[in-house]
Amino acid sequence: MRDYREVQLHIHPIQYQSILSHKDELMAIFPKDTELYIFPDDDLEKSSCIIESENGRMEAGVDSQLQEIKVKLTELLEGE
Repeated sequence: MRDYREVQLHIHPIQYQSILSHKDELMAIFPKDTELYIFPDDDLEKSSCIIESENGRMEAGVDSQLQEIKVKLTELLEGE
């Protein structure tokens, strides 16, 4: 994401103030010429997060992370 000029973070409204209070921390990850926009989205689950950039859209919520962990653990166990 280093080359992106704009990154949008879509989160459930319940999480909005909490994430907004950490915006400076999040901005520190990006180069100075990148803008970070945070939007509340009523259509998302409470634990969901969508990251949008010029490269596309990515689900980054807790549910999708847990699913990915489950898949990787299953693959690991099946490989033994």
